[in-house]
Amino acid sequence: MNKPIKNCLNFVKKRENIPVIVFCYVLLFGYVLPTLVYIDLPYGTDAFTHLIYTDLMATTNSLNEFYEKNLENGYIGYDYPFGMWMFGSIVSKITGTELFQLSLLIPFGCLVTLILLYYQYSSVFNQSKEIRIFSILFLLSTPSIVLSILGYSTSIFAMFIDVIIIYLLLNKDINIVKRFILINIFVFLLCITHTGTYLFMIFLSMTIFLIFAAISGKLHKESYFLTLLILGYYIVSMQIFPQIHSQYIGKGRILLSIGEFMSLGPLTMKQILEMFYNQLLVNLSMSFIVFWMSFLFLAGYLMTWINRYISKAFKDFRVSIYQALLPAGLTSTISHGPIFWPVWLGPINVILAAIGVLRTKNPLILSLIISIPIIALPSGVFAGERALRELFYMFLIVPPLSAIGFSTIKEHFSKIKMPKLRSGFAVASYLIILLSITAIPVIGNLYYHQNISGSEYEIDGMKWLAKIGSSEEGATGPVGARLAIYSKKIPVKVLSVTAGSEMSRLSKDEFYAYFRSQSEDYTKDLLASFGINYLVSTNKIFRIYGQTPLNLTVDSNKQLDKIYASKNFFSIYRQIPSKIRVANISPQINFDEGIMIKDAGGGYLVDTEYYRIRLSKETPEIQYIGTKLQNYLGEGGFADILDLDLLAPDRKEVIYGLHEIPYSEIILGKNQIIYMTTIKTGGQKMATVSVKYSFFERAFKREIFVANDWSDNFMRVGYTAKIYSPLDMFKIKYGVNVEKRRLYPNDDYVLLKDTKFNEMFIHHNGTGILIKYEQNVPYPNKILYTGSVTGYYMVNQIIDPFQNELSPSESIVISQWISVGDEDSVEENIDRYSLSIYPFPYGIKPLVLVSYLGDLNNVSSSKLSTIKNVHKSFEQHQVPHYFEIVNAESDLSIPNGITKEVIYSSKTWELPDNIKIGGYYPKNFKYGLELIRSLEKRNVKFVFSKEVPPPYNVYWKEGIRMPRFAYIEGKETSTILIPISKPVIKRGDIYPDFKSMADVIESSASYDSLTVFRWDSIFLNNSEVQKMALSILDYGKRRDLTIEDPYKLASHLVLLKNVSINVYVDDESKLIEAKITNKNNKPISGLTLRIDLSSKPEIENAKLLYGNKNTWYITTDLMSNESKTIKIITS
Repeated sequence: MNKPIKNCLNFVKKRENIPVIVFCYVLLFGYVLPTLVYIDLPYGTDAFTHLIYTDLMATTNSLNEFYEKNLENGYIGYDYPFGMWMFGSIVSKITGTELFQLSLLIPFGCLVTLILLYYQYSSVFNQSKEIRIFSILFLLSTPSIVLSILGYSTSIFAMFIDVIIIYLLLNKDINIVKRFILINIFVFLLCITHTGTYLFMIFLSMTIFLIFAAISGKLHKESYFLTLLILGYYIVSMQIFPQIHSQYIGKGRILLSIGEFMSLGPLTMKQILEMFYNQLLVNLSMSFIVFWMSFLFLAGYLMTWINRYISKAFKDFRVSIYQALLPAGLTSTISHGPIFWPVWLGPINVILAAIGVLRTKNPLILSLIISIPIIALPSGVFAGERALRELFYMFLIVPPLSAIGFSTIKEHFSKIKMPKLRSGFAVASYLIILLSITAIPVIGNLYYHQNISGSEYEIDGMKWLAKIGSSEEGATGPVGARLAIYSKKIPVKVLSVTAGSEMSRLSKDEFYAYFRSQSEDYTKDLLASFGINYLVSTNKIFRIYGQTPLNLTVDSNKQLDKIYASKNFFSIYRQIPSKIRVANISPQINFDEGIMIKDAGGGYLVDTEYYRIRLSKETPEIQYIGTKLQNYLGEGGFADILDLDLLAPDRKEVIYGLHEIPYSEIILGKNQIIYMTTIKTGGQKMATVSVKYSFFERAFKREIFVANDWSDNFMRVGYTAKIYSPLDMFKIKYGVNVEKRRLYPNDDYVLLKDTKFNEMFIHHNGTGILIKYEQNVPYPNKILYTGSVTGYYMVNQIIDPFQNELSPSESIVISQWISVGDEDSVEENIDRYSLSIYPFPYGIKPLVLVSYLGDLNNVSSSKLSTIKNVHKSFEQHQVPHYFEIVNAESDLSIPNGITKEVIYSSKTWELPDNIKIGGYYPKNFKYGLELIRSLEKRNVKFVFSKEVPPPYNVYWKEGIRMPRFAYIEGKETSTILIPISKPVIKRGDIYPDFKSMADVIESSASYDSLTVFRWDSIFLNNSEVQKMALSILDYGKRRDLTIEDPYKLASHLVLLKNVSINVYVDDESKLIEAKITNKNNKPISGLTLRIDLSSKPEIENAKLLYGNKNTWYITTDLMSNESKTIKIITS
């Protein structure tokens, strides 16, 4: 026999080497072998989430870039301490190690490091070599440790850091300078590695200080210094890495619950822990550390003073520990609550540890033994099923104490005088302990490892899914984060959904998709709101949702396509996508800035140097808006709500969130996307709705279109923009009026009525979101806001429905410009895109005059004479156009002696075929979609559609006198709807006052709209009325209104539909180049552009007409199919 083998056998034969042999066995069969058997299966479930972020960090070159990537992808877990991710990413970059290998190599490296350190650490409890080895054995056989110690998780990664810090705290033999340097290094590492452990270490150091003072009557300066160091590093680290601060704030909330629990009459911990939480964890107050350390020193000093009273109580406490822990170790229930911790610590380990406590005399070690349960137990009570995370810290004391207890039993057995009895007890006890040490890790990792980390058939299915679709698609199911590693899909529920209402909504959608019939809308919401393309099913869903296989209905879901199936209900379903059509669309006025909409898996992403926005693929919901580093919505949202009230005999009102309704078609262009749908009520179509986004470099435009194109009834349209975010201030602007508000936590709502504005800047300390409304619809007139103690605030911008009463076939477009950033830049960013097409030729502000004659066959000659005189009077006063509305069924030769400017009306919707009709006035404005369809076929240019009220207070000023194209069942016509402005002159006994009409003119002049007055000529024979009418016209002239022909206006508006403009802005030379293209087969005269500039510009290849404050009007002519480039030079 050769010498190495002989030496090996001799080593095995020696009794003192048995612990080493057992250790090798446990390490080989309990840890190495299971890993080799399941080589591609990481330990635990948390490992997969950490692997995702490690992989993401490995693809970036800095922390800043890493956080940008997370925000771009919509991940929410990036605020976790990053120490392990950074270490793993560095290893991956240097060695090229793949994720699966990384998830095994790093935990093994940590395990080896922990074993070596733990061997040295346990010497603090007892210097015996045997006890130190058994400490490691009891550590490796603790059930809760066995199932997690090889997991790629931050808590495991932090274990050896915990051991080093405690060892440096307890061991005074190490040079003080070395201790200081090492403690600084490892305290900082712990701070950026694991939130819970760092908070635990804060309170552990303080508790050790107090308990040691109570036991020994002395102050332990090392633990006091450690407390100061940990608190100081916390504030400094949060200042350097503010991204992880929210984790400490969230995790620290458990202190508030513990404080409430520990409150007893006037002796309360609630105020103390609340103060600690708010001042230190939240506000990062350095001055509070001074106060707290003074308070801690005082508390420690008081403990030394009452030491003589505590000493006796402590002796009783040691006995009570033994009495309490012994029966607990025999428990067989496997709950996670603190009452069952002895099972998870190992019953044998706990019994031995209880004995070991009784043999411990060192006051510092006793302080550690008492402090850890004092901290872990309260937090374990409030952690529920996550209580095992708090139990985890018991690994610092239970294994060494178990080893001491085992040594104590051996010592007692050796004193038994009867050899057979001594041997029997010894063999039985050693066998039980040996089986506990060896069996638990082997069974735990060989048998339970696969059950916890995933079955083979599940992994095979997920690997198959990796071959389908793209890595930017979202998925969900009980397999969790494993979807990212095996399937190369985004596990949305793990990475992108916050706890609270959104998580509840997602869980509800999942439940209905799995277990309810006719749940297609809920399934679509998974895709629309969360970007989930794939749904994975396993037998775990029955336990999660409390259902049985008989309730499973997912196979009949018409929104899902079953693409994979295996055993135990493992199936994969793919969403049937909505109709997304890629088209060559662009804004009518397009700025050449190279902006593109990117496909980002579950949504569409636009990312520029000035803003970042993410939209849902299925709905126009804004999921993210802000910068690359900050979502200004936080965990809130941006919702748009429509209130549609159909004024039918069976009046129908519906209120929809635009993010909640399905969209029949989505058209995607380079920098523009349009979501289109039809809203239904009671199974009948009610309105056509679309939302259009146009993206530019510094801002984007959103246009919400609503058409009353399915009914012959009028419809009122209300709109609310609801913003829920951490932004706690807003500023509104209306003309020169500016109002500011700050939001505070409030149990009630604040409603600001009659508060009109066209700009709202919602912000926090001057940085936020600016929303600017165009004047083509009434501006918002109400604000509803509130705040909550969660730090989130809701602001609603409301447009009341009564201002938008749409006639049949009429539509409105709510246009918003949105920019993000600081207060000084957001408005400039929007003003950059202020160039627009003015609706009327040569920059005029048009005024149209009409008179209603009706059936000429019933008009007497005296009345005709009166009417003729009125027309002559208007001609004498140089009124160029005054149109008479006559019935098409009348004798049309009669008005020839009066005027040639005629607009037709009729008694019915049937129009005679022998006359050419260019404009139409429906009697009493009663008409339907069939009439509009008939008029379009006859090329009728315009229809007077309704009467609108004069301005009152802040209402009926802007956006209600604009001509609009008629729509029929989702299609735009070439017929224009024109409103008539009240007040009207159509009775001989009631005449409007001058002010009402002057207010109409003032509004039209201020908001570039069209004024149409109905002044029936038969009632203008009164000299006073005629004088007032002429005064109104004179006032209109002074306000630059021009009396115009509605036929010319309508023709011009039709031509403008086929005009496009490409704009290039050169910021250095202050030059704006606008290439205008006329796609009509007719020339356009007087095409006018409007632009906002702070000073008068110079114009090339066009004519500057005039300026109004900071708005400038530029005109040019274009031949048919001509392109022309004009230059606007700003100063």
